[in-house]
Amino acid sequence: ALNCGGLSENLVDSELFGYKKGAFTGAEKDREGLFVRAKGGTLFLDEIGDMPLPLQVKLLRALQEKKIRPVGADKEVPVDARVLAATNVNVKEAIQDKRFREDLYYRIAGGQLTLPPLRQRSSDIPELVAAFLERSNLAHKKRFTGNALRKLQQHPWRGNIRELELVVTNALRFADGNVIDAPDIEFRDVSGDPDPFAGLPEPHAGFDLDAYCGEVRRRLKARALEITGGNKKRAAELLAIAPAALSKKEKRGDINQG
Repeated sequence: ALNCGGLSENLVDSELFGYKKGAFTGAEKDREGLFVRAKGGTLFLDEIGDMPLPLQVKLLRALQEKKIRPVGADKEVPVDARVLAATNVNVKEAIQDKRFREDLYYRIAGGQLTLPPLRQRSSDIPELVAAFLERSNLAHKKRFTGNALRKLQQHPWRGNIRELELVVTNALRFADGNVIDAPDIEFRDVSGDPDPFAGLPEPHAGFDLDAYCGEVRRRLKARALEITGGNKKRAAELLAIAPAALSKKEKRGDINQG
């Protein structure tokens, strides 16, 4: 596997195609590239949409001719590896912007799998959490409650699975005891501040905003009455509304203190 977006152009070139001794400063001996080392196997190119254009040309030739030329070499070397590629870049837009070669796209796009963002497949989250537990060898020691999993499933996950793994890891690290409950789950955005969208439902087709806001108002009013022991005046003060408005809503049956 090679992350094409996390390395410089020269380093990606050397990693993919290898180099000969003396090809550049620091090349003290020959090195096989990943194309050669993956012979008979699979080479996974992650973030291929970030690969520099000159390397896209070399990759296209390698895929077409099944030969590569290591850096500093005089002769080509035959290769035989299956290539899988992944990217979060919109490749068709990148082609239009001249950031990705169209001929390379058609060379690697024989079989495509589109993976939706995590927020669109929240049903996968319990299995992903179980996988993280298994990877950390804690599956037999710690568990997430149903409330904790539901809280995870309601999060928008702008950072996708990497963000989920971080949240799960922190919960495992800092929670007291072996049971991870909803209060043990904390979300933070990239700035380090609490996520302003934590706990909110994900908008979707058919989402009724008025009904949702009405339910929130009803529950907050019921909670205010519970806190004040049914004292409507004090409850209204907590909510910064007129007591008459609270009484009117209560008479209409909009507040359920049960």
